[in-house]
Amino acid sequence: LRLEQRAAGGVGCVVWDAALVLAKFLETGACPLARRHVLELGAGTGAVGIMAATLGANVTVTDLEELQELLMVNIENNKHLVTGSVRAKVLKWGEDVTEFQPPPDYILMADCIYYEEVNEDFAKPL
Repeated sequence: LRLEQRAAGGVGCVVWDAALVLAKFLETGACPLARRHVLELGAGTGAVGIMAATLGANVTVTDLEELQELLMVNIENNKHLVTGSVRAKVLKWGEDVTEFQPPPDYILMADCIYYEEVNEDFAKPL
């Protein structure tokens, strides 16, 4: 994958170690992803979700509005590797998730709980 990161913009603009580890785990094939619906929470750069899409999953990567441009850049930079599909959507934890259909086969997240005040809202999309 070719992923852009940003020096400014907060914790979501960087590829963190846990994302690399989860992406490598997905690459092992331990979880069958072809034709599966996958939702990534707190996607940041989109590293994990884009990796899942390269393995045949139909992925929705989600994060806050301010990270959508970076997600779109990284999706565009890797579209030639995608064998499933990948799209970016805004999701603020605690808000309505009924538009995310069909229900995902897998929910992925890596290193996305940094701020204690969002812990309660985190469980709501699940």
